Amino acid sequence: MVEIAISIAGKLSLELQEQLENLETEICKLNDRRSIVDNLVEESRRNGEEIEQQVNSWIDRATKINDEASQVIRENGEANMKCLNGWCLNPMKRHKHSWKAAKKVKDVVEVYGEGDI
Repeated sequence: MVEIAISIAGKLSLELQEQLENLETEICKLNDRRSIVDNLVEESRRNGEEIEQQVNSWIDRATKINDEASQVIRENGEANMKCLNGWCLNPMKRHKHSWKAAKKVKDVVEVYGEGDI
């Protein structure tokens, strides 16, 4: 019985780790795109061009989703501190963190796609 519990906990831990790695990768991609857009906006402003509201809205959404995704990562780190060297024995808590990370990956990818330049 203990082996089954350890096996489940291990699988949930790996699933969570994969989701967090995906989230970090997507955050990096989003931040890279946001940096490019910020540079283009700054260049356009220097040239006296007007910036479309859609662009400003996307930058705001990208900033907000980045903050939310970073919070998910921080929350997981804090949860790991309360567990045994990152091995949380509560499978429901692991599943919840994994689900939140997976949802946030989807949100980050969506915002990234909207910023297509």
